[in-house]
Amino acid sequence: MKTPEELFKKADNEIYKRDISAFVHALIELHENLTCDCFLKNQNGCIYEAQLSIIEEFEENTLDFNFCLAKGYLMQRIQKEKLAYFYLSKAIELNKECDLSYSLRALIKAEINTEIQYDASKAVSLNPNARNYFILAKVMDYLNSNDFDDIGFFSHESSTDYLNKAIRLRPDFSCAYYERAFHYHFIGDGINDFLRCIETDPKHKPYYPLSMVLIAMNENKKALNFSLNGVTIRGDNIHFHNLFACANNIIGNYEEVLNQYKKINDILLKNGESKLNSKRFLNDFINLKFFYAFKFYSNMEFNKAKKLFAESIEEWHNTGVGSPHDIDKEGPYRKYLISHLKSINSKISINENNPIFLKFEGLIKS
Repeated sequence: MKTPEELFKKADNEIYKRDISAFVHALIELHENLTCDCFLKNQNGCIYEAQLSIIEEFEENTLDFNFCLAKGYLMQRIQKEKLAYFYLSKAIELNKECDLSYSLRALIKAEINTEIQYDASKAVSLNPNARNYFILAKVMDYLNSNDFDDIGFFSHESSTDYLNKAIRLRPDFSCAYYERAFHYHFIGDGINDFLRCIETDPKHKPYYPLSMVLIAMNENKKALNFSLNGVTIRGDNIHFHNLFACANNIIGNYEEVLNQYKKINDILLKNGESKLNSKRFLNDFINLKFFYAFKFYSNMEFNKAKKLFAESIEEWHNTGVGSPHDIDKEGPYRKYLISHLKSINSKISINENNPIFLKFEGLIKS
């Protein structure tokens, strides 16, 4: 069996030969090999633009099935859904026996295509393969998106059945395992599905929900390992860094928490986030430092408290963001100075009878 990469390249070669019929034949072969759209989404969008530009060199012919299917597919790939719907509908009018036309049209937003359930069901009736069952499951989940159980998970049984059928046909179907895990409420078979998803595709995205579930189950070491894997594989995703920070926070590794928050801020800046969003994040970051500083002070870990108080006070003054008094009404200054002294001599007492206390008060007021 040819790989998706080989089939995708074959389709690309055919369109550059200006052979639309061969291009469509290659597309059908490619989609028969695929389980979901992840492979297509991961391709460079410029490829689809270039292919479409070649199609548009031909005279418009909405009476030609191959022309309509090819153009509908490419319009969908560049997210021009109204045009995709138009051409795919034309393709279906011309050939009602091609499951690909129906399965592609089933993926178009319901605001444009009001027949997504019919399309997905028709695709399965024409070709009951894993991809078509998966699309039908996703459509049923969408149509029943208000049909949640008491704790917010899908409770529509038929979509689970369709996922089961997809997995039986393709035991390597990572996306189907991922989707089915949500139907199992994350427990028992749900966790197993997340693990199976990772086994079939280590670069998939179950690290985030799986880590959240493990944290809720107090399986903190496992959560830490999976969230670390998520950060390693999807290092450009702030949600994974946030989850890894959360797992580290639970086990008390504050240095890694702050390190992850710094990485999140770097990603936000790299992605050109608005100044307002960056300022909000910086505010949260500084407040987090204050939170740990107050926490270490309460635990009498004065060296750690002193270090974090010094950093957060400086950043607070330099940036104008942060609200330490919301965390501790007394504020950071006195506790920073006491931490500094206690880190030198933990047995020294700080009270009104101690002249050092009076000096502290003077420093704070100044």
